[in-house]
Amino acid sequence: MAFLIIQNGVREVDAACYVCDEVVELDNALAACFLRDFSRYLTEVRQSSDQYSSVDLSHCVGTDGSENRGIVKMPVLEPDAQPNPSASAPLRTVYIMDERSLLCLQKLVVPLSGKLSPGKPFDLIKECAP
Repeated sequence: MAFLIIQNGVREVDAACYVCDEVVELDNALAACFLRDFSRYLTEVRQSSDQYSSVDLSHCVGTDGSENRGIVKMPVLEPDAQPNPSASAPLRTVYIMDERSLLCLQKLVVPLSGKLSPGKPFDLIKECAP
């Protein structure tokens, strides 16, 4: 059973979101896109019967669609390939978030706007603890 508490205009549900992402990693482009579309994501979560929704930032990355996924693709393993320490995996673009996580991430991202290169992980469990 979950209880709904309205405090300072924010709905809070005492039940944890067990399918929500705990860590979100954003770079400058994804952060700007997240902030631009924040109200749409918040509306989707508030209208969801599950109290969570997917935050899809895939439209914020390359126009060729190569990074248009929520999961990181498996690398191609070549028999004689040498590891490249400077290569980084593309950031995820789809996250499952509830209202509390969305509101917290917004508060964390705003002061860092333009300072998230190459990408910063946000631990929503630690950084959003009440």
